[in-house]
Amino acid sequence: MNFQYFRPQIPAHRTQLRSFFQANEATSNFENNLTSLWDTGNDKLLVALRGNKVIGAAWLRKSDAGLYIKYMHVLFPYQGIGRKMVEHLKKEQLVMECWAVYEAKGFWRKVGFMAKGSYGTMIYQPRLAS
Repeated sequence: MNFQYFRPQIPAHRTQLRSFFQANEATSNFENNLTSLWDTGNDKLLVALRGNKVIGAAWLRKSDAGLYIKYMHVLFPYQGIGRKMVEHLKKEQLVMECWAVYEAKGFWRKVGFMAKGSYGTMIYQPRLAS
């Protein structure tokens, strides 16, 4: 599995993302949100690839405080794809917070995020080495 940054407005990237976005209703909603809410100056899309097939995507947004995971979706949650994507971002020391994560709070805690606020915002707090 490898990771690459995509720009959804680039036609070649949209073609490669096509089968991912057509996988189910959740991914098709993801595409609709990307189309209408994408901010070209501040947003990145990190994708997880197996071969040349997209199996996961994380929508990242830059703000004054750091980089946020605005939304993440993977095709096979039980394979640890989301965890590997977060670990990749943490290695690059990019991700500071995660927005809009409601279902998988246990998963996010395992990879170092803590719940904060009533809207499901998750704050990345790396464990201190003892």
